[in-house]
Amino acid sequence: MSTYDDFKDRFKLLASKNQNLVVNTLSNIFTMRLIGNKTHGDLAEKGHKLANDILQKDIERLKKS
Repeated sequence: MSTYDDFKDRFKLLASKNQNLVVNTLSNIFTMRLIGNKTHGDLAEKGHKLANDILQKDIERLKKS
């Protein structure tokens, strides 16, 4: 049995026992494509900026109180 055949057999077993995992993974992949082929790094950078913006607003709010 080739490595690829072994992979296919194991994947079939995984998919049969964890259908939600496969569906969610494929859904995430297609969603990423819909939002513009962004890489994980691009999205992490945007998330980091958003978190910093929120944190900065909280710091400013705390300084005023």
